[in-house]
Amino acid sequence: MDFEDKDRLDVRRRKGCGGGFVEMREIETAIGALRSGLKSFSKYVPLDVVSLLVKMKREAVLGVDEMILSIFFSDIANFTGISEQMSPHDLVEMMSEYLDEMSSIIVESQGIVDKFIGDAIMAFWNAPLFLEDHAIIACKVALKSQKRLHELRKGWCQRGYPEIFARIGVHTGETLVGNIGSPTRLSYTCLGDTVNTASRLEGLNKRYKTSILISEVTYNAVKENFLCRPLDEVAVKGKTTAIKIYELVGYRKEKENSRALENKLNLFHSAFDDYCKKDFKRAKLKLEFYRTSFPDDIPTLLLIQRINDLLNSGIPENWTHVIILDEK
Repeated sequence: MDFEDKDRLDVRRRKGCGGGFVEMREIETAIGALRSGLKSFSKYVPLDVVSLLVKMKREAVLGVDEMILSIFFSDIANFTGISEQMSPHDLVEMMSEYLDEMSSIIVESQGIVDKFIGDAIMAFWNAPLFLEDHAIIACKVALKSQKRLHELRKGWCQRGYPEIFARIGVHTGETLVGNIGSPTRLSYTCLGDTVNTASRLEGLNKRYKTSILISEVTYNAVKENFLCRPLDEVAVKGKTTAIKIYELVGYRKEKENSRALENKLNLFHSAFDDYCKKDFKRAKLKLEFYRTSFPDDIPTLLLIQRINDLLNSGIPENWTHVIILDEK
């Protein structure tokens, strides 16, 4: 450790014998406190990120940089109803385990756990550490989180807890990131439209009964690595421009079952393209065939119903495939 300014050490000379030992004990105590603080900090930020911040020797002051980040939001479905079914002790125990497991997955991937908002988690990648594949990493974390939650759910059910399901949204874009707050209380966080969009994507899972939604920007960065399908192009409340949303289904692997799933997802993709081009009858035929493999798939049922309504009532001259959502 480099001490460039000796005045930073409050080591006072003491009269009498043993003064040197007292000073050494004070130094040892201070270093121990520093280690404890860094250990606590590393529960939220990767250790190498902490090391980088120390090496950069940047004072923690108000200020942000504009960077391209991948933002992750997760939330537990029907948390209010779940909390009403559990005792306070069991609820705290389950949530502590859940948040610990999910945040560990994020930290292990070099991500930053920005904050817990009740049962929700916000995280991001590509700051302060540069991660070239941050969008891919964020999607891996989303899938890994859902897999780990599935494992936890089995144990919780055995303990009599209600079933817990989570929704996740991931978006990639320019974001303001840095120390934000007041001169006496700072938070290393990010803000901006990209953050808001990621949050809205998480919420849109409720509409489609999906578990992970990503934006088109994120999709374009990860489509060679993951299986995805387009669901809609939506203009969410508070935004003037529409965004195309995709469901993150799984990894793109060279296994036969993955190939078969990929072919089915390509069929859905083709049907969605036909729908956007107003070729509704062709789109419906493809969706009905897709439905033979996934009869209860909500996005398929929603799109078929939308097409039926258009075919039955007529297509407005100003029709557009963009969905305008009034709710958040």
